[in-house]
Amino acid sequence: MPWTYYGLPLPNKNHPIGKSAGNVLLQFPSSIDTLKNNIKKTILLKSSAFTKIVKTPVTVYLSEAAEKLIPSEFNEPSRNRCSFIKRKIQFCF
Repeated sequence: MPWTYYGLPLPNKNHPIGKSAGNVLLQFPSSIDTLKNNIKKTILLKSSAFTKIVKTPVTVYLSEAAEKLIPSEFNEPSRNRCSFIKRKIQFCF
């Protein structure tokens, strides 16, 4: 039975971290927003093009796993799930 609250996003195969990885199980994932600034960010995980957004807080019932999925409800674009930030950090030591 599918459990829609556990996502299985596929990693970014164009990045060394995701190149040899398979799908990653995320339990109750949320999306992340990245700020527009001069820090280089690479998205490592994205949800599929068949995404359903549920606003929190929400009550989750185990019986939902037995319900038939309605594909038309999964109509949101993919969302960022994980990003890699590369930057030099100055230490005070």
